[in-house]
Amino acid sequence: MSKQYSVASTIAPVNSSATPPLPPQPLAHAWHGVDHYENFPVGSWLVPARLRPAVLAIYRFARYADDVADEGDAVVTLREARLDELHAALTAAESDGASGEPVVDGLGGYVVAHGLDWRHFHDLLDAFLQDLRIDSYDEPEAVEDYCRRSANPVG
Repeated sequence: MSKQYSVASTIAPVNSSATPPLPPQPLAHAWHGVDHYENFPVGSWLVPARLRPAVLAIYRFARYADDVADEGDAVVTLREARLDELHAALTAAESDGASGEPVVDGLGGYVVAHGLDWRHFHDLLDAFLQDLRIDSYDEPEAVEDYCRRSANPVG
């Protein structure tokens, strides 16, 4: 019998008649999106003030994409489609600076200013897509690979 390595708790069942997650709303103020119940002190006062806007933009993107993957009761196919749309938005933002997705467009200037690699944001979306399909792993290397794409990009 093989050992199972869990990445997250059980993925909640989805309602097949559910509607897809709503698109992101315009960012109303600097702290929009960081009052989530799973939030941690993302805008810590320990982060230099000049870096806080970038940290918040990254957090908004990650929080939104994570919520698409595991909040609400949309069916898996709709969640996958929305995450694929976010992949496309990242690609558009990388090539011409605009995507039409507020959580992606909010990243652009910070990605450029801080020399970040767009690949990390794609990796994060890939991990969220994986969350929809796999909830345990037989090998610790598989967990490490998942973490490389989920936790590492945010860290």
